[in-house]
Amino acid sequence: MAKRNREIKKPYWQTQPCPSWCWGTHAKHDGGPDRTHFSRWEGKVMLSTPDALMVNPNDSLDVEPFTLEVTLRQGYREVEPTVHVCQAQAEAERWRKLFNDDNGMVDLPFTLAEAERLAKRLLRAVRLAQSSR
Repeated sequence: MAKRNREIKKPYWQTQPCPSWCWGTHAKHDGGPDRTHFSRWEGKVMLSTPDALMVNPNDSLDVEPFTLEVTLRQGYREVEPTVHVCQAQAEAERWRKLFNDDNGMVDLPFTLAEAERLAKRLLRAVRLAQSSR
């Protein structure tokens, strides 16, 4: 049986291999922002202090808990990845309105248990990023 070449062909603009944590869906037609490495891994932390988010405005019982997501991103020309913490749900505008103080700063309240879970996810993201050096 002939041995198949399993090497994945990189797009012309990608001069370095993907980091080990990248999900690797790059194409030759990717431009600027699309030339970013995104982590396959994501750490989620569900928060209990904010109100639940309404999924369907027509059904007040269709709600989801407020959830943060920790991921890694690295532009193809960047030296190292950045750790991102963002809201997992699509209602980001509501999130900003709920937690912006008068100075435009975002203030998210965490219980001790939630803060500990977030810290663990952040450390995992840093370790993943460091493992690809």
